[in-house]
Amino acid sequence: MDGATEDRLVPLEAAARAWALLSAQTVEGLCGLTVVPWRVAAALHRHGMLPQSRLATLCHTHKVAISRAVEQLVEDQQWVMRLARGTDGRLRHLVLTERGRADVAGVAEALADLRHLCLADISDSEIAQMHDLARRVEEGVRRARHMERPRRRSFPQAASTTQAPPI
Repeated sequence: MDGATEDRLVPLEAAARAWALLSAQTVEGLCGLTVVPWRVAAALHRHGMLPQSRLATLCHTHKVAISRAVEQLVEDQQWVMRLARGTDGRLRHLVLTERGRADVAGVAEALADLRHLCLADISDSEIAQMHDLARRVEEGVRRARHMERPRRRSFPQAASTTQAPPI
């Protein structure tokens, strides 16, 4: 990829990072949660009762991180309940508590207000175009994941300068 093509992506990457940072700071300031627990709570708010494996997929996060986030949401925040599903009595599904639904709705509303403020100078048609472009970038990322990865280049090793001096 030449420099000009690469430079076209800089504003997109900068905007995504800026939004991610601003929204993460807002969530942490409002409810004390970091990104992964917030994603879990928001996914449960949006989709209702879910198993942890589905949460990992929806949140694009490893299941170990999801488990830690769930612990925080159950123990510290008291936003999530574990429910047994089926006859074996194992805890398989997660759902927001009444308190969790109310708190998540409040934070989600604050994030919607923030999004509205950030997009105030952009028309509805431009937002639709931006969504279409973002969707196409995401499709490109999916295609790239299925391609063979470039091999790591081997660079010549520099002579070690950390050897002990002769005695």
